[in-house]
Amino acid sequence: MKRLLAVFILGFAFILGCGSDASKVVKLVPDTPEYELAKSLSEKLSILDPDSNKIIVTGKKFKISAGELVEAIQSDPRIPADRLQQMDAARLGGMIKRIAQDLVEKKLLLAEVNRLGIKIQDAQVDSILE
Repeated sequence: MKRLLAVFILGFAFILGCGSDASKVVKLVPDTPEYELAKSLSEKLSILDPDSNKIIVTGKKFKISAGELVEAIQSDPRIPADRLQQMDAARLGGMIKRIAQDLVEKKLLLAEVNRLGIKIQDAQVDSILE
């Protein structure tokens, strides 16, 4: 069971990393749902302003911008954007911190997978998910 869990986590990290460029900084495009969400949230937390697109987290091999953070929020069905907009600044800040920590963990896991040279074939991922 532990082996299956490890393979699943590594597979998930591999899927997240497919096609990503570690040095790329995500910038939101105006008139998109992500941009509008960032604009709305930046009224409470200015660091999320999509026009300034500040770097929120910097690691040795990656950066997480406000844009990437808001994309993660928008793409995660467990995080209802309308609820975030209703939170006060303190609660919103705590939620943003947890989301940023999750992104950092995913990026670190992906970096370790790459460093170890672990390759997972699509067929292996498919068989685990079935």
